[in-house]
Amino acid sequence: MSLPQLFAPRNRSGSHARISQPTERRESPLGSIRNCSWRGRANLSFHAAANYQGVPGLTVGGGVFSGKAGQGPPTSRPNACVTLWEGHARWQTGPLDLQALYARGAITDTEALNLTFVGDPTPVPKTFWGAHAQGAWHAW
Repeated sequence: MSLPQLFAPRNRSGSHARISQPTERRESPLGSIRNCSWRGRANLSFHAAANYQGVPGLTVGGGVFSGKAGQGPPTSRPNACVTLWEGHARWQTGPLDLQALYARGAITDTEALNLTFVGDPTPVPKTFWGAHAQGAWHAW
């Protein structure tokens, strides 16, 4: 197994998904949406992130990404853009360690994008979000 295959995404059966071929998108339309270049034509994107650590034991931060979505020839997909942002915090004091993260995303032009996936049971959503929180007590 080559190194690129080792880190390639896997589909539900456990075999490597070949996301470079749009016709092989079988799991969902989101499997074929990503920011990339196609034959040397770069899609410009924006990313920014910041963390604040002015209080001992506390880290608060966030990040944002925005860029065009799609792969293949530029004329084969609608002009959809993806915007993702997240906010996170971590508090560490003594044996206590608390962490939380909230992320949200939006995809523009999903109506036109979903028309290219007619018959697919999982359309591309306009917005999506997720959150995670965890706590730990270090015993030793």
